[in-house]
Amino acid sequence: MSMRALLLVTLLSLAGCLFPSAESDGGHGGHGGASSTSATSTASSATGTASTGTTSTTSTGGSTSSTTTSSTGSGTVCGGIPCGGLLMHLDAQSLPTVATVSSWPGSAPVSAIGATATGASPMYVSDGFGPSYPGVRFDRTLQQELGLPDNLGSLVLGMHAFLVVKPSTSMQTSGILYLGGSPGMSDAVIGLSQDKATFRVGTVPVTSTPTLANLTPHIVEASFASGTGALIVDCDPNGDPIAVVDTLSASTPNRLGVDPSAQPGNHHFDGFIGEIILYDHQLTPQEVTTVRTYLTSRWGFACP
Repeated sequence: MSMRALLLVTLLSLAGCLFPSAESDGGHGGHGGASSTSATSTASSATGTASTGTTSTTSTGGSTSSTTTSSTGSGTVCGGIPCGGLLMHLDAQSLPTVATVSSWPGSAPVSAIGATATGASPMYVSDGFGPSYPGVRFDRTLQQELGLPDNLGSLVLGMHAFLVVKPSTSMQTSGILYLGGSPGMSDAVIGLSQDKATFRVGTVPVTSTPTLANLTPHIVEASFASGTGALIVDCDPNGDPIAVVDTLSASTPNRLGVDPSAQPGNHHFDGFIGEIILYDHQLTPQEVTTVRTYLTSRWGFACP
């Protein structure tokens, strides 16, 4: 073979290595496109749950929902407060902006327990506790009140209640939360006596040592279990103990905004209620701290 022919063969061989066929290149490009399409399809149809710490986020078909729960030494916390034994949770910040509160639905997870009007209805006030802090206004002169489910008192063998309230300028003896109990059980009432908070289970009442300044938000806390209890105002570290005397067989309907067992006279509450949280047992110190932290941060004031 001549030198010219040998050189030509060498050049053709090199060209084949440097420039692959169009068919081979197209096949590689097609595989890359299929991989990208498959990844996109998989991502758009996936349903997954990611959990980090105490927040779980679930995404399905483009919609996302988030539920915050956490497990602590004292049990599961839902929405900032302990869930275990939670009987009732009324929150003025969750109410629609309507003038008359003829019903006050409960907040999850106990939304089935709410309050309904039994006579004159209280009023919704958008700034009852200050700008952007609504409250439900109960007027003593109009004898406004709400009724609670009949079986609520019978569920309470022990209790722990937290009330966010702002009394008016005319503080008198009145009931805020009344649980009528059932045969064989005492009734329980949390209320006011002039400028003091009161708590009674059965026949023995206790009056708070701290006073409640009128037109000022307060947290009133009352609890009992195993024959003893306590009344606490604004996270007072001492509190006022109460002896529970189970001598009554009450059947008076449960009420919000009045003590219907106190006769004669008008024992309707005059002021604002922002939130009520009721448990069927006495909380642990850790759980109490959790609820207090939730309430003070939610209503924009701190315990002294």
